[in-house]
Amino acid sequence: MKIFAQNAKNLIQFNENKFDCLVCKNKHEITKEGLPINKSKKALLSSKPAEVLMEKAYELFGNLMNNIKNNKLNTIKHIIEKSNNFVKNHCIDLRNEVQLSTEEVIQQIKDISAKLIKEINDYERYKIFLWQGKSSK
Repeated sequence: MKIFAQNAKNLIQFNENKFDCLVCKNKHEITKEGLPINKSKKALLSSKPAEVLMEKAYELFGNLMNNIKNNKLNTIKHIIEKSNNFVKNHCIDLRNEVQLSTEEVIQQIKDISAKLIKEINDYERYKIFLWQGKSSK
């Protein structure tokens, strides 16, 4: 109450049982109940526009919360999608590595096979050469 009285003294000038209001520029009587109620402030606070403004504020707050929720969901979806892409790319790399390794091993087997066949052919020619030399004597 003291704070109100101090603020009221700043806005009004007292003159016995009346005061000059600096807000509305009128003279008001001081009653036994005290200073009169500021009717315009009371009307403004109890008016429908204040309720509408509050509803709009709640609506904006709700929209903000939905946006935050959607952004979080989109971020999570993006992380999952990025993770899925990482796994897919990693598996593609692994498949390529297996195919390349398989081709290298197959080539090594072919090289070994060709070497063995050459050695067999050389052995065969050598043995035939030796038998032919023995039989011609």
